[in-house]
Parts: sequence; C-alpha cells; structure tokens
Amino acid sequence: MLYTRNFLLPFWIIFLLGPSNPIIQEDNTEVDKRDEKKFMNSKMFFIPLHLVIYINTFIWLWALAVVSDNIKIDHWLITIAKPETNLEFITLSLSVGVLAALDSISGHELFHKREGYNKLVG
Repeated sequence: MLYTRNFLLPFWIIFLLGPSNPIIQEDNTEVDKRDEKKFMNSKMFFIPLHLVIYINTFIWLWALAVVSDNIKIDHWLITIAKPETNLEFITLSLSVGVLAALDSISGHELFHKREGYNKLVG
C-alpha cells in the first residue's frame, strides 16, 4: 500500500484470501464435532486471534499518525502514505475500518474464553 499508493489494496487482499475466493475451490466437507471441540479448546486457536488484534492495533495507530495534522513525524513510513486527495483519505479510512471489523470479530471470540488475559485483549 505504501509503495503503490493503492489504499484499496487491503480490500483486494481480503477478497483473495477470504472464503469467497475465486481462485481456491471451496471445501464443503463437514468437520467432525469432536475435532471441532478439540480445535476450539486448543491453545493454538488463540495465536491467530491475538496476532490479528495486535497487528491491526498497530495499523490503526499508524493510520492515526498518517492522517493527523498535529503529529509531526518526519519518517518515510508516515510521509509516503499521507493521503493527498479526498478519495485517498476515504479509501484509507475504509481500509482501516475493515481491519477494525476483523478486530471486533477476533475480540468477540476472545471475550468468550475463561482466561482473564483473553477477556482483556478481547
């Protein structure tokens, strides 16, 4: 996104990696209920949920620094992505909004777990 100035790049990535992917064929096989329960109780289930929340939080903070007029950070990571037109600002906002929606889904799932740390992150 920084090099192409294409603020819709996160939408394309989500489209290509999402469940309605036109490239990867859909797998319609059912997962056994016992295997589903084992997966949901596995500690490995938390790794992607936590990673999504942490990474998207840093992206959200980066986007706030990019669009802020009060923060004067002279770093290429901030200056190269500064929206120059209203359309770029809108697409950057929509991209960050989609990532925030993914965060809310991950946080919702973490909030259902018993551990206090997962509830706090959720």
